[in-house]
Amino acid sequence: TRCLSDWSSDVCSSDLTYAGRSYLLQFSRTPDPKSTAYFRERKRISGSTEVIRVSGRLRREVGGKDIDFRVWIPGGGERPLPLRIEYQAKSYLRLVFEAASA
Repeated sequence: TRCLSDWSSDVCSSDLTYAGRSYLLQFSRTPDPKSTAYFRERKRISGSTEVIRVSGRLRREVGGKDIDFRVWIPGGGERPLPLRIEYQAKSYLRLVFEAASA
């Protein structure tokens, strides 16, 4: 894994292996005030929690195409569960998953 300084960096990339194939994962993290307001209004986060958007790209290193994704997580948690996941599975298919209220 390579980050600008460490895992708390805003931009990282990592070489991964799955089922014997090599992949390159690149992602960046940024605070998302609009999503913070959206999830706070729906009571998915507490009043002081900030939402972080993780935007990334996964590519199989041999003959692969880019797969884009975005994940929204509550900031401050050590292992937060996603509030929302967007994944571009195909050029014509975008999947969106959002946490339901308890």
